[in-house]
Amino acid sequence: MKVITSILVFLFLSVSTYSQTTVQESEKIATFCKVWGFLKYYHPTVASGSLDWDKEFTTRIKSLTTLNSKKEINSFYTDWLNGLGKIKECKKCNRTVPDSLKYNLDLNWLKDTVIFSSTLIEHLQNIHNNRNQEKNHYVQKTGVGNTSYENENPYKDSIFPSAEMRLLSLSRYWNIINYFFPYKYRIGQDWNEALAEMVPKFRD
Repeated sequence: MKVITSILVFLFLSVSTYSQTTVQESEKIATFCKVWGFLKYYHPTVASGSLDWDKEFTTRIKSLTTLNSKKEINSFYTDWLNGLGKIKECKKCNRTVPDSLKYNLDLNWLKDTVIFSSTLIEHLQNIHNNRNQEKNHYVQKTGVGNTSYENENPYKDSIFPSAEMRLLSLSRYWNIINYFFPYKYRIGQDWNEALAEMVPKFRD
């Protein structure tokens, strides 16, 4: 009985210590999921479907574990954005948010100075201001304004998905709800907090 008790105490302390030391990593992953989804639906190059955006996720997220300082993280995102090419000025883009979207649309995280430098914030804002106005490869409108996601790879052969694939599934779902679910504001939980809560569960 003493042996079992000792093992349980050891496991409890190990899990507690692990969760405390990986809070920062979870925050980095949550931010990465947001940036990845934002680019997926807003950046003209990504929205065209010319890139394997899932592979971008599973490949680049591995680099996050080696990044610790704000400078390193910002260089990581800056290099990523620069690699997507320059964005043409969108003269048709409306800079104001319509009242119909104010309940749901929350892009305040784009201006988070704790994570992003002023230069990177400006870069992200430029993407938003000159966002994709053409068809999006990853989302299609059907019927009376409903959406479908027919071009998402189901990965049927991924029976035992890696941590990167599990986080990809979380990011896909979170971003679809974030940008397209009309009743997100009625969910009953802050959607950003939901992402932060789910990251360690999907990762582990």
